[in-house]
Amino acid sequence: MFKKTLISLAVASSLGLTGCFGGGSDSKNANPSPKYTDPAVTGKTWPLFNPATSVLPTPNDILFAQETAGDGTMSGSDANPVTVGLDALDGSSTTAQFDIKLSGSIDVDTVDGRPLVTIPGVGTVPNPEQTVYLLGLDFPGGDSLQNSSAYYTALATELGLTLPESGTLPGETPTFDIGLSLNSAPNSKPISDYLEQFRVEVIDLDGGTDNTLRITPLKPLDPKKKYLVVVTNEILDADGDPLINDPIYSNILGEDGAPGLVSSRLAALTPALQSWEQLASGYFAGVVNGVRSQVGLPDLTSDNIAMALTFTTGGTEDVLEAATSPASFFYKAGVVQTRQTAIANYLANNTESFLAMTPTEQYQALATAAGTAAATNDATIKATAAGTAAALAGNGADFSNPAPRTITPVQATRVPASAVNSAFSNSADVMQWGITLPYYLGIPTDTNPANLNVTWEASTTVGGLIDASQGNDAGTTPPSDLVTFRYPFAAEQGEVFVPMLLQVPTDAGCAKPFDIVIYQHGIFGNRSHSLALGNQLAGQCYVTVAIDLPMHGIAPRLATGVLDPSLGLSVDVTQQGDGSFAASALPMNER
Repeated sequence: MFKKTLISLAVASSLGLTGCFGGGSDSKNANPSPKYTDPAVTGKTWPLFNPATSVLPTPNDILFAQETAGDGTMSGSDANPVTVGLDALDGSSTTAQFDIKLSGSIDVDTVDGRPLVTIPGVGTVPNPEQTVYLLGLDFPGGDSLQNSSAYYTALATELGLTLPESGTLPGETPTFDIGLSLNSAPNSKPISDYLEQFRVEVIDLDGGTDNTLRITPLKPLDPKKKYLVVVTNEILDADGDPLINDPIYSNILGEDGAPGLVSSRLAALTPALQSWEQLASGYFAGVVNGVRSQVGLPDLTSDNIAMALTFTTGGTEDVLEAATSPASFFYKAGVVQTRQTAIANYLANNTESFLAMTPTEQYQALATAAGTAAATNDATIKATAAGTAAALAGNGADFSNPAPRTITPVQATRVPASAVNSAFSNSADVMQWGITLPYYLGIPTDTNPANLNVTWEASTTVGGLIDASQGNDAGTTPPSDLVTFRYPFAAEQGEVFVPMLLQVPTDAGCAKPFDIVIYQHGIFGNRSHSLALGNQLAGQCYVTVAIDLPMHGIAPRLATGVLDPSLGLSVDVTQQGDGSFAASALPMNER
């Protein structure tokens, strides 16, 4: 049985990790020493960090805490088009570069983002001179946002578990992906994946010189993954002085909600900053400092942190996967639910002993409990997911559920390839057919041709069926109209007749049945771009099939303004319900 609410994001779940991350010596429940603002900051340089004025690196997990919709998206603003777009995203980009602005210029030669280096006679080891870190975190429960003490306390209450005398459960203790790989943990990534993971460069921005750190992923980051970003004070400024904390950052970290806090609105961030620094200190102690001691460098501690923060990436394939296989969403949700239920039970039954463990032991204990439960119940989770999807579909859920569909010829459009282009030398026929497909964007009409600019919307049909089956209040699911990995079901806006261009070999030497090549055009392309390649393939007895991507088609003119030579292949009709054809409502560039 799935939880009543598929989405139950609490603000605390976005920021608070747990209170038991290791510090400098992997000690139990390490608590960072308060840092207070040094009044002598004149002439110093720091990474800019002021949440009150939104002057801080984007992306960051604070954006989740600021979102009021509770739908698993970040909070945007109208500052610029980029931040406006954040409001609809379920996480940060897995490929986009991001900047960390500085209050002044820095020494470029002191910036080093390499996570690993190869030392002769030693091998590939953590880079002892790294000054900018991008570290993926692994959470035993499988959810990078919902894993805090508040979350597990609420989950245990929902499950009817007995809470400890304190009335709260600890949250999950994560570990670092690269640490798992260095220890050759099962299912961990190969070390080679971290050698060219990202690039750090120093750029000029906003009229300054060497005043911004730019982090560029060289390969896609993992989706739905929390990452820790750390900048150390081993980066020197233009005067040769080490970076310091932004005075606001230091104030939030050290005042801990005391009257000295520059703004009461920032008090909720103190535990978050403390947990970020605890994570960074734990990485220094457990991974980096051993190598630093071998090369004669002092240990890194929390005193070396100029800034630390986390951000969480969004989903990538979940929405399209749910469109093709709704059960896959319920299976993934079931796995996470099973893992987290096992963790809640473990924490409720072993709170005292858990808190006495080292962070490494805590992670291992939770990972074992979660992994065992998921493996033991996998067959049940799959069966439940399939049954849930089938029941919803049977009750009218607007799932797409791809299946074979009938294709229909568009009038009499079968012509020899040589009639389309005299340069086509292989014997083939070109014909235009069409297929009716579900459509999730706005469907343009004669009165509203710009309607195709409408984005996908979450299906209230599926949400209503989920609420009815779980006894939720009407309107609980989905929590907003946004389609995300936490609720990936889009509302079908209707069906459209999509033109399909075929090129079929006619040479007597080609025996049926033919093999088929599906051609997908590139950016700014359309289905007619398949003609030249399709004719070459026809000479090898292949049929080529091409359709346009959404919002593409054979436009009347090329980008140069010249009449499109493929215009004769446009389809100006659409099939009606009775099988007849009528004038197409699609704009010319989509026909």
